[in-house]
Amino acid sequence: MIWGSFHDHLVVFLRIAGKKSGDANKQAAATAKKQQAAENAKRRGAEAEAAANAKKREAEAAANAKKRELQSKKQMAAPGTTDISPTIANGYNVRDYDWLHSVKDCPVYKPSFAEFEDPFQYIQSIAKEASEYGICKIIPPFPPSKTANVILSTDFKFKTTVQPLQANNGQIVYEEGRMRTLAQFEVQANKFMAARYANSIMIPPRLLEIDFWHELLRIKQSQVEYGINIEGSGFSGLLDDALASSAWNLKTFSKLPKCLLRHVERPIKGVTEPMMYIGMLFGTFAWHVEDNYLYSINYHHCGAPKTWYGVPGKQATLLEEIAEKEIFNNQFQWEVTSQETNGANILAKKTTMFPPNMLQDHGVMVSRATQLCGEFIVTFPRAYHAGFSNGFNIGEAVNFAPYDWIDFGNLAARNYARSGISSIVSCDQIIFKECISFDRDTLTDAERELAIHFGISLSLHKVARSCLYQSPPQGFDTIQKDDNIVLCTNCGRDCFFSYVIHEDSSDPICLLHDWSRFKGCKLYLHQDIKEIENKQSELFKKDNQLVQQVQDALHDIAITTANKWLLKFMVNVVVSL
Repeated sequence: MIWGSFHDHLVVFLRIAGKKSGDANKQAAATAKKQQAAENAKRRGAEAEAAANAKKREAEAAANAKKRELQSKKQMAAPGTTDISPTIANGYNVRDYDWLHSVKDCPVYKPSFAEFEDPFQYIQSIAKEASEYGICKIIPPFPPSKTANVILSTDFKFKTTVQPLQANNGQIVYEEGRMRTLAQFEVQANKFMAARYANSIMIPPRLLEIDFWHELLRIKQSQVEYGINIEGSGFSGLLDDALASSAWNLKTFSKLPKCLLRHVERPIKGVTEPMMYIGMLFGTFAWHVEDNYLYSINYHHCGAPKTWYGVPGKQATLLEEIAEKEIFNNQFQWEVTSQETNGANILAKKTTMFPPNMLQDHGVMVSRATQLCGEFIVTFPRAYHAGFSNGFNIGEAVNFAPYDWIDFGNLAARNYARSGISSIVSCDQIIFKECISFDRDTLTDAERELAIHFGISLSLHKVARSCLYQSPPQGFDTIQKDDNIVLCTNCGRDCFFSYVIHEDSSDPICLLHDWSRFKGCKLYLHQDIKEIENKQSELFKKDNQLVQQVQDALHDIAITTANKWLLKFMVNVVVSL
């Protein structure tokens, strides 16, 4: 009985205690729920307030920019104004910015995950359409896990360039800046932005575009700093970073299997190795084409947008003629030296900036891109491009060369030879190295085209040597096997296969000049010339059609240039293929 009574009392006690505990837990849960709801409401309120303030600041900034635009137009319209550079304004109606609305947007592409796997295949798939604009934008299907401002430490140092915000007779005179850390430069850039727009948040790109051209064409001068050609990369090495571990990582882009630049063994900063560009508001990159008419790819790591302008490669000559006529020779009486006989030479200095409407007025098609964080811009061979930063940002760029670049590379070599511009890479060397890498009997159409280039180039040198042997050279020597480019002193051509040197000189001269003047010269041949010629023979033995195509091309060259020596020796050379 005692045990039963005790047991009953214990059960009652536990029931009462459990009920009290359950009530307490319910009350605690209800209290926690109320606190969480209060915190959520408070957070939503703070977010709404922050969003409203940001929207208000952006609206104020846009209103201020619009106000300045109207004030500028009134000022520019006033009689006798001297605010705008008369050397520009007298020739072009820069006081009317309506032309900005006629600049077409470049194509924008959004590849799928599958399409994004192979960058060269994807770029080639869009090249026909996109090259008509000179530039295009590609938006990856995924973002990076870490951006450059996180990858680079705040004490990362680089040297800046000082850019005056004034195009003096179309030219921007750059000056050496100072060493800055990334943190110091960002503070300076944001201060400069805030001083103009009362804040450093993003201003609508179209309003900044008007401000940029107005600023650049003013007589009153201000200046900005720009970090250009900075060695290094902002891509992470993290395996879980989808973009950095993809083939689109610019650190390895020029070494991909489908890139011909992988054959350039010596690193060339900014060409085969990427370089970074750290900008601030109105930091400018002037009108230019890439070295040797290469492709380029630019990635926008972080920060404010960049505004780009592009011109299709097929209108490059027209752009150069316009620059020569309107800027360098006529309008501004630009003094050209004997080496600067055309617009291309001065444009190659990358210091010429003028508004796109100068080109539009002469029938040149100009396109525009606004590049945001996480987006790529691709420029096509011989496509002139220019632009400016909309605020503090970090970008990165490198060159690349798929098969279809070869025609442009050879064109660049010919144009450089006429203008005395040095080549950065050797077309003959790249073609040779790619052709000896062919390891199968059946070639693709692209590989056949490359083999034809190889046959033509080497055959011309064989012809030249055959002619040279009519007056035997003084002696022979070998060109050492390395990546140093030997350029002809007379014309600037690449002397990869052979060249001569006069006995009283140390200057190399290619064999495509007047051979009758080579008497007494020493002939230099590539140390692997026999291997090169044997490889050519192997390629052409497998395909008689290749021999005929090379023969036809050589015949056309001989007729076009009225080269009797080429006609005389061509048969023997082609037979030796």
